[in-house]
Amino acid sequence: MVKAKNPKLISVHYLRRRHEQKECFEVVYLDDNDVPQLTYEEPMATIYIVKPEFRDFTYNKPEERMERMDAVRVKISDIPKTIAKAAGPWGESILRQAREQNNPRILTQLYRWPYCFKCDFQPEYYFLHDWYQKHEYTMPKLTVAFLDIETDILDYMPDNDNLDNTSYAPVHAATVILAATKEAYTFVLEPRVPERGVMTDEQYRERYALYERQRKDHEKLKANPDAFLKDLHNRFDATYGAISYHIRFYQKEIDLIADIFRLINTRKPNFCMSWNMRFDIQYLYYRILQLGYDPESIMCHPDFKYPRCRFLLDRRNMEFTKQLDVFDCSSYTMYLCQMRLYATVRKSQHKAKSYKLNAIADKELRDHKVEYPENTNIRTFPYVDWILYLTYNTKDRRNVLVKRY
Repeated sequence: MVKAKNPKLISVHYLRRRHEQKECFEVVYLDDNDVPQLTYEEPMATIYIVKPEFRDFTYNKPEERMERMDAVRVKISDIPKTIAKAAGPWGESILRQAREQNNPRILTQLYRWPYCFKCDFQPEYYFLHDWYQKHEYTMPKLTVAFLDIETDILDYMPDNDNLDNTSYAPVHAATVILAATKEAYTFVLEPRVPERGVMTDEQYRERYALYERQRKDHEKLKANPDAFLKDLHNRFDATYGAISYHIRFYQKEIDLIADIFRLINTRKPNFCMSWNMRFDIQYLYYRILQLGYDPESIMCHPDFKYPRCRFLLDRRNMEFTKQLDVFDCSSYTMYLCQMRLYATVRKSQHKAKSYKLNAIADKELRDHKVEYPENTNIRTFPYVDWILYLTYNTKDRRNVLVKRY
């Protein structure tokens, strides 16, 4: 039940009846104080059936006069049965065939009956229609968070086209920026002792020396985190404006990942954007599985009675600006790919040579990422200068914040 005089709709999902899940609309809206709220509403739709005395045509009309039809209020799942009953023997045979073959797709034939109207829309359409019949549209004041993760790829490089089978590199740093309150949270994983594997003695000595260097930087950071936060202010405040910085340390990777979503789910921004959601969010999803946990229990908000958590890749579109990946997660927050959104809204302009964050930051802000130390690359960077690497992670999110706000 909606509890507000002037609610503002944020999202609606139709949930089909499944196991313990009831058929319903899952609705997130802002109340009169712009606080996100959750409600579950009856999955009702209004369809129209032409009155028997006016069924004097045998083709599918694009429209019909309202006074020639009966408005029928039904549950979404009952629309096919309602049409079949009105259609008589032909409709009943379609229902029987679908049951016998256990194939609900056969029911779509019912929508070809010439005397039914407004019966085959997406379920959410019916809710939207009813919502704006009851509530005046007002533009909500939306809030947004920005997320960026870093993975330790020195020992293993994930395959971006096969993350479900290659998410073996630990997530060792991440930053979330909450734009509305101007807060930045950096999540840092304690360096791990490298595994020997198939390395020779000399290779392992070199690898262990890198670990020791990173560990010393980490101990220095933990001993005086205020120095790191002060350096962030000195580096970025003059260019990007002042925000408050926070840093959190973790011994277990799963605790770091869980805390990212605990922060997002506690603060409930309307949107969370990653520059490449196809990597960041999808990698977090499969990394949770790799660590032996259920993404649903970590990424979803606990308020939701029927949690769902899945990353849907758009494999139909090879063209970058048309890709519509979806992270379907039970949350007050909707997750979006900022990079693809940026490319899509500008596709009428000249095509950019690159949509990498560094290229777009240069184009839009005349700015760049933090430069790697000399004689390093993205794989060795966190081992050569761990503290600068964390600054690099933070700046990636600051670049997109200053353009948005």
